[in-house]
Amino acid sequence: MLISSYFIYNSVGAIDERSISTMALISKLAQNIQVGEGEADSLTLSYYTPRFLWILRDFTLEIRDPKGNRITEAEYLE
Repeated sequence: MLISSYFIYNSVGAIDERSISTMALISKLAQNIQVGEGEADSLTLSYYTPRFLWILRDFTLEIRDPKGNRITEAEYLE
């Protein structure tokens, strides 16, 4: 991950607890990155760390009201 220009996380379906826990692991790894001696600011680290791209495959969202009935997108936004 440290020598790549992009970090691509490819997940299937909706974002779930497993996806979030995986991202937490990556986040903890990133907190231990140092540039030179001591800690660097976020701008300096951005030059050395890859860009992040999260790809959601096979994801559909069924919009439902609190009672479980399907509603339209306009109804959801209201």
